[in-house]
Amino acid sequence: MASLGAVVAIKEVQMSKSEETPREAADRVRQELRERIARHVAGGAPKRLSPIRRLHAAAYIGQLVTQLRDDGLSMTEICENLGTKMPGKQSSRSIEPFRLHRWLLKKGADDVTDEVIAHYRGKPEPLRTTATYLHLAGYLSTMCGLDPTDCQGELLEKLELKNGYVWEDESNSQPEQKLAALIQNHAAVVARMLDLGAMLQRAERVQGGLISRLDQMWPLI
Repeated sequence: MASLGAVVAIKEVQMSKSEETPREAADRVRQELRERIARHVAGGAPKRLSPIRRLHAAAYIGQLVTQLRDDGLSMTEICENLGTKMPGKQSSRSIEPFRLHRWLLKKGADDVTDEVIAHYRGKPEPLRTTATYLHLAGYLSTMCGLDPTDCQGELLEKLELKNGYVWEDESNSQPEQKLAALIQNHAAVVARMLDLGAMLQRAERVQGGLISRLDQMWPLI
């Protein structure tokens, strides 16, 4: 049974809310949304989305990207812009374009259908980090001229996280699926620790330079 002090505190909160003006109530709700977004961005549960929820997040990010493409921006420009903003290991002398394709559904997939779910079952991408999707929603919505808080809140609503997090029951997963998930999680951690994405991009640029030099030398060989 709640203590007398707790009951009094609850009553005071209820009375203060009942005395709010419509503007004050709207400001309070928006502040609560900002705080919830901040908790998720800071790593609050769930740090990683379930296999289904990550598809909904990727679909939402894809909608923002489509709007930017319709406005005339290329994927290269979008990724380069994100590369200057997204958190991560970045050098001031060499900022890598953000690898946005790892957070999107395949081309032509605009919604999470049964076919899309089957296509991505057991696959590591789209990735699953909740905070990254919220960062993307914030930055991309700003590029679209939209309100970032509204878009991040809309994303949380689509992920059923706007009013709190309920742990999902994954007890029915098959042993091989659980093992695959563990391996994928470990590989993702190692990749982030070693910054393999940036390393691969540097290797690709070096390879491209060598191929270009060989093309120039070919007539002389």
